[in-house]
Amino acid sequence: MYRTRKAGWFFCAFVKTEDQKHISGGLSGILRCLLEHFFSKSGHSFARGILVPDELGGRFLLSARVGCMVQDEKGHKCAFNTKGAAGFKPCMLCKNVVSGPVASFVSDGYTQHVALAEPHTFDLMSTAEFFSIVDLLEQSAGTMCKTAFGRLETASGVKFDPHAIGCSLQLRQHISPVSHVLYDWMHTIVASGGFGAYELNSLVCSILNN
Repeated sequence: MYRTRKAGWFFCAFVKTEDQKHISGGLSGILRCLLEHFFSKSGHSFARGILVPDELGGRFLLSARVGCMVQDEKGHKCAFNTKGAAGFKPCMLCKNVVSGPVASFVSDGYTQHVALAEPHTFDLMSTAEFFSIVDLLEQSAGTMCKTAFGRLETASGVKFDPHAIGCSLQLRQHISPVSHVLYDWMHTIVASGGFGAYELNSLVCSILNN
């Protein structure tokens, strides 16, 4: 119900994009600190519940969990430190979708090009698989040359940063970079650059031409 009320949406923090560049982990690091505080190992924690006074003079136990994170594509990219839409692995939810020149793409039956893939061909990533990628990058950091490590990041679609959400073992039982991702439909479908705008443009052009 609170999703339809102004009181259900409140500001918790406001950090300018320029300032985020000077913070360890960037946006992901900021969210990590915030969520580690919300789901603290000791003291008050939404996971264990917080005693809150009510209007009758009593108290009730308030607990909460993360339902989803509503952001546009860039927001999810920065929050979970992935390569994003411009990377070789453009989708953090799929294991087998890649990008690149579509003319030179040859499918092996499993790998799908982002411009050609159909929903039934998606091989969805699990939360455990995403974290295993982060763990592999963490284990490989400092043991490989910069070029080889960069290739590993490109192939996995994830950028390694020890201060990012993915490296927080404390949050792994509360945050899922896969199931908690919810793309903001206004930005990804309707707004300029969204696929809905392209579809509508094609429809209007077809009507005008006929």
